[in-house]
Amino acid sequence: MMRVGSCWQRQRQLQQLARLIAVRQASKYVPYLSPVVRITSEAATGSHEPATFTCGALAYQADGAVTLDQACPLHSTPSPFLTPLLQQVDYRERGTAVNLIPKSFHRREGGERDRETLVARLVDRSLRPLVPSDVAASTQMTVKLLASQARMEPTVQSIEAASAALMVSDISWHGPVAAVRVGVRKALEVASDDEPYELLINPDHKETAECVGVLLYSGVQAGAVMIDFEGAELPLPALKRALRAAHQHIQPSLEAQRELGERAGRTKKPLLREPLALGIMAAAITQGLESVLEVLRMHMLSKRDRIERLNSITDQLEADLLQQFPMAGLRLVDDALEEVLKEALRQLVLSEDTRIDGRDFDEVQAVQAAINLYPELHGNSLFQRGETQVFCTATLGDRDAVKRLDEIEVAVAGLSPQKSFFFDYEFPAYAINKIRVRRGQMRRETGHGSLAERALGRMIDPGYENTVRVTSQVTSSFGSSSMASVCGGSLAMMDAGVPLRAPVAGLSCGLVGYTDEEGQLTKYQLLTDLKGFEDIYGAMDLKMASTQSGVNAIQFDTELRGISLDVLEEAMQRTFDGKQVVLKEMNAAMPATRTDPKACHPMTCESSSAPDAFQPLLEHVYSSRDFCL
Repeated sequence: MMRVGSCWQRQRQLQQLARLIAVRQASKYVPYLSPVVRITSEAATGSHEPATFTCGALAYQADGAVTLDQACPLHSTPSPFLTPLLQQVDYRERGTAVNLIPKSFHRREGGERDRETLVARLVDRSLRPLVPSDVAASTQMTVKLLASQARMEPTVQSIEAASAALMVSDISWHGPVAAVRVGVRKALEVASDDEPYELLINPDHKETAECVGVLLYSGVQAGAVMIDFEGAELPLPALKRALRAAHQHIQPSLEAQRELGERAGRTKKPLLREPLALGIMAAAITQGLESVLEVLRMHMLSKRDRIERLNSITDQLEADLLQQFPMAGLRLVDDALEEVLKEALRQLVLSEDTRIDGRDFDEVQAVQAAINLYPELHGNSLFQRGETQVFCTATLGDRDAVKRLDEIEVAVAGLSPQKSFFFDYEFPAYAINKIRVRRGQMRRETGHGSLAERALGRMIDPGYENTVRVTSQVTSSFGSSSMASVCGGSLAMMDAGVPLRAPVAGLSCGLVGYTDEEGQLTKYQLLTDLKGFEDIYGAMDLKMASTQSGVNAIQFDTELRGISLDVLEEAMQRTFDGKQVVLKEMNAAMPATRTDPKACHPMTCESSSAPDAFQPLLEHVYSSRDFCL
């Protein structure tokens, strides 16, 4: 795919591409090729240029392949994507997309970068709720950036291109899904006190740097399926306003993808549950539901005791089902056992009005926090909420300790080439009493580390010159260890003397409910501060990191075919209010940032004196390994 740099060049490129497509379609040697279909979505008011979905031009042997061409309004330069088809989603950015040669020894791109992992997770989280569990075939989604003008962040186009590829494939799903980025910037002229912010639809890199918050929204006609937000104490009303604007903006893209599916899509494979699967499901609920409910009603059980009792019940139930249905495979039986656990949780919450630990629906678990457990460390804290516990450290370094990013991701995403603050999250297997061979960092660890980094990064005083590395080591987990990491990381930074605008607390909110045939909620209950069991077998997970006055980061996922904005805003308000309990305990442990440096704190000195004047200082350097010159 060629790259263009001006309007007349773009017109010429499109003409050349049209000729190539015409030649390919007229060829008698490839009669099996599908015709080329191109659909252009309408541009919403105040939005970017229209997006063009093209099917049949490239990767015609894939089950579904779509190129998405979208221009930045400043340069009218296309950003095309190639998306051959989900049980795994991969995203790749190559140097050729931004006219760069990798600086590695072999001059080739290496392994998956953190940014590629994060974008792949965003695409996965947007699509997975809409893929039925009946899809038995192994599927893979690959999104590749073919060309970029390096002025617009390409995550939105990645999600929409992946959705369009599913629309033209033979895989049945409940899409399409569309995405948009909404920037919230302080208005230059404030017309009223109620709206001191203005919204920017799909802001470019320069506009993004001016925003106090950026919302990435993926949704369907019915509501939201994925949200990712980063900001600096953005008031909740402004965030809700951005949410409404985002949902309104995605409608033209949804319509364009539906039209593309109707004109170019293949016949979808039917998704009818086998009678055997239905029989196993009914038998499992009849035989095992009441036993599982009895265990869930034991509010005082620890996580380990509850798991042991549930494992005993499900192991026996699995053996009984395999004996009753000898033709069934383990997958059908496991699906039936999972449905039993989900139904038990729904009945416990919606019919018996209680939770597995007896808390009220809006009650936060007991919180404990301690700092400076190890005075030898620059900053450290131990944070525990319920049965989730994390040990966090903050390590300070000089300006040479910054994290340097790959020039390709810097060019594509408009990032700074250096990061003076970064957060590493570690989730070992012993935290959940399991054994796992560790082979590098898991995608989940990368995602949770990025969430905590976004929650805390903007709180550091811009004048602070030291490099800060925060780590979170999860020592025990039973729900929302990422939000515990935000709390522990905030305390560790304050213990290290890092100047923060305000302490940051994180909390989660979930949902349990029944849905109709269209996947829409008919009855539901929100649950503040999720336990692990409620997270796994519930229908929603909203993670929010915020200060006393505003929101810093959000990660929202659901298993449903979209959550209405009314329900989502209710959950956001519930979570924002609930974090007051956490902040109170954090303030009790660390009322303010440390002002007196520890003995182990690094120090940096600059002097223009003669070399002889450094002799006393050098003697101190040799005697103290923590002193940096």
